[in-house]
Amino acid sequence: MDNKGISPLIAAVLLIAFTVAIATVIMGWMSTTTRTTTSNITGKTETVVGCSDAAVNIDHVYVTSGGSGAIVVVNTGFKDLTVNGTVYNNAGASCTGTAVSLPAGATDEVTLASCPAISTSTFEEARVWSTTCGGVGDSITSYSSTDVTIN
Repeated sequence: MDNKGISPLIAAVLLIAFTVAIATVIMGWMSTTTRTTTSNITGKTETVVGCSDAAVNIDHVYVTSGGSGAIVVVNTGFKDLTVNGTVYNNAGASCTGTAVSLPAGATDEVTLASCPAISTSTFEEARVWSTTCGGVGDSITSYSSTDVTIN
């Protein structure tokens, strides 16, 4: 019988070439994945670090029987922010104010208009949040004459 096959030298060369080709494809994929992940994480890290010293506090809430009012907000952090706010009553109605730019250390008012009937007995919550830095905000969740004025 005449058995024919490839020589051991050619088999070894083909095996090495196949291994190198597979390794090249895997390295290219890993390189692209690593670059993309690093870029995403870098962007998120810069945002988090930039907002780490941002903070806002509600100083006072004013609501009139005519349906207007304001939430006085103090930027107690070290980053300029854009801040918005909402007042809620216990019936589930709410009114959202007009966003304001609030430099670091400044105090300003988020102006409220067309608020539902909010009185000392229906006030549920006032909330402010930064549209510049997610997770930065403050709220008042109970009526207190030192924090909320309702006329």
